[in-house]
Amino acid sequence: MNPTYIEQLFVKYAKINTRSDPARSATPTTPGQTELAQLIATDLKTLGMSDVQLNPANGYVTARLPSNTARKVSAIGFIAHLDTADFNAENIQPIVHPNYDGQDIRLPGATISVAQFPIFKNAQGATPHHK
Repeated sequence: MNPTYIEQLFVKYAKINTRSDPARSATPTTPGQTELAQLIATDLKTLGMSDVQLNPANGYVTARLPSNTARKVSAIGFIAHLDTADFNAENIQPIVHPNYDGQDIRLPGATISVAQFPIFKNAQGATPHHK
């Protein structure tokens, strides 16, 4: 699979407003969460997963990754939330920093300081999928 494709999927997913609605007790709580679940289900099919299911009652997406070996292998599961934290989720425009230079990350309206997060120095020269 092409690392750029994975980056494209991540950016596409991050743009969807999936902020939770605390006033609703059912899941998913917002149309954006349903939209993301539908998109993930479609993309899993495109990636060759089998038995892709979207449960409209709760927004859960399940799929099977066919084995590429004759050996008996244990199952593995991946779980992720469709909702986002209690932050603005409208008109999100993800920014990818290819070949990160190890310096402060300047964003519209904010700066993420390497002095505050020195672990960022470990990512110098990396693109998220090329470390």
